[in-house]
Amino acid sequence: MLTSAQVRGARAMLGITIDALAKEAELTSWTIRRFENDHGGLKARTQDKIVKTLERLGIVLTEETDTIGPGVLMKKRG
Repeated sequence: MLTSAQVRGARAMLGITIDALAKEAELTSWTIRRFENDHGGLKARTQDKIVKTLERLGIVLTEETDTIGPGVLMKKRG
C-alpha cells in the first residue's frame, strides 16, 4: 500500500514538485497534495497511476515487512 511518506520521499529523491508529479501522472496537483498531507486515501486506480509514474521515473517502492517500514529507493542510473 502506497503511503504519503513514500510519495514525499520519492519526490524529494527525484527533485520534482507536486505539480510536476501530478502532470506526469495525469492527475491534479490537489490530489497529490491532499494525499501527501494525509487528508484522505486514494482510489486504487489513482494510487496505481502514482506508483506507475514513480516507477517510470526511476523509483522503487518497498513494502513493509516485519522489521522495516515501507520505503523508497532510486534505481541506479547509467
